[in-house]
Amino acid sequence: MAYGDYQLEIYFQGLSGVLPTLPMSFAELEAKAQAAMPPSIWSYVAGGSGDERTQRYNATAFENWGLMPRMFVGAARDI
Repeated sequence: MAYGDYQLEIYFQGLSGVLPTLPMSFAELEAKAQAAMPPSIWSYVAGGSGDERTQRYNATAFENWGLMPRMFVGAARDI
């Protein structure tokens, strides 16, 4: 199966109300990112900056949103 076919399958199932079983929580995405990165890079990313306030706000905001692919939107169209 081509990657594009897999993406279309997820998209069309979503239109029918079937949610993907992909990691969509911040904690799951964070764990996968940590596993994929060398420790030196992970410490930079996970450390945030300053007092980490912006990082906390972003993580909290992410908990309130879902991800939906923007299929069939032309690259020239500003969305």
